Amino acid sequence: QFSFLGLNSFTEIHNGPNARIRGIEADINIRPTEGLTISAAASYTDAKTKNNLCAIDDPTYTCTDPGNSIAAEKGTRLPVTPKFNGNATIRYAFPVGPGEMHLQSVIAHRSSDTPDIRVATATALGRIQGSTTVDFAAGFDWNNYSFELFLQNAFDERAQLARYSNCGQCDGRVQILVNQPQTIGVRLGAKF
Repeated sequence: QFSFLGLNSFTEIHNGPNARIRGIEADINIRPTEGLTISAAASYTDAKTKNNLCAIDDPTYTCTDPGNSIAAEKGTRLPVTPKFNGNATIRYAFPVGPGEMHLQSVIAHRSSDTPDIRVATATALGRIQGSTTVDFAAGFDWNNYSFELFLQNAFDERAQLARYSNCGQCDGRVQILVNQPQTIGVRLGAKF
């Protein structure tokens, strides 16, 4: 099923064509030395339709009824499904006085993808751009207390999460949802 804004900007929910999704995922966690942890995860997804998507629902997927047309041909990639997603974390923890300090960095990447299954609409909205973000953190744990200074999205990447239109007839007025901008903060914690 997929949803979109119809002619009167009301949300319509339709059954899409059958799809085939193939992919692979992998993750690894290693600890090469005392206190150092490296973890990474990645996935490759090849997701495509197995039948035509018709502009007007057609259970035969031929789209030949009067007034009907093909909105997405067989083999169209599924929307909001990047081919590649990956992330890696490096964390180093070491004793300091009565507690433990840690330094951490995280990098995350996703490739581009389309915002809509309907090809004409996806073209009008434009591709959701791929992005890479990096986070840093330094913290201290002591007994039941913790303190962490963090820098999220260190290079202020404007990663696109979605592209859409607020009305069914104005795909040219594209709205882009982006991630949180560069953020510096402090976390304090207590276990009791």
